Amino acid sequence: LVAARLPPVDGPLAGMPGRVPGWTEAPAGGTDWQPEFPGARATERARLAGAAGVVDVVVAGFAPLGDQGDLTSSVNRPYADRGFRLLADRRLAAAAPGPVRELVLRPVGGEGGRVVWWWYRVDAARTAAAREAEWLTLRAFLAARLPERETIAVSATWA
Repeated sequence: LVAARLPPVDGPLAGMPGRVPGWTEAPAGGTDWQPEFPGARATERARLAGAAGVVDVVVAGFAPLGDQGDLTSSVNRPYADRGFRLLADRRLAAAAPGPVRELVLRPVGGEGGRVVWWWYRVDAARTAAAREAEWLTLRAFLAARLPERETIAVSATWA
């Protein structure tokens, strides 16, 4: 009964950017960034190029009920542990589209690094806090709705 009410997965995920002014789709590939979202029922990747450089975007969509994977599970990671060392993990409250978490990573034995900004989306609400994402999900259930739930991550390299 519940499975019949789940939104289809064959269309684009809501958090995936469409046309972004000043940015064009860049050729895929060539990235060392491999986020892990094993519980997602759908994952989309995009690479966008603009005047400031190239960014990688990943949107992972999760089932409303968490039976296939939980949105805030510790196994969902915006970067793979293999090959990177975490230098900083902080919450940026004044960022667009709302609060985001920022991770600063350095390749093991390498130069430069990568910055990852990520957040959760539950229906139209965005948050960087796992606890708040769970509350937003619960609120939707109490209102007899099956919420759309996604993790959105944007990453860029630095020299």
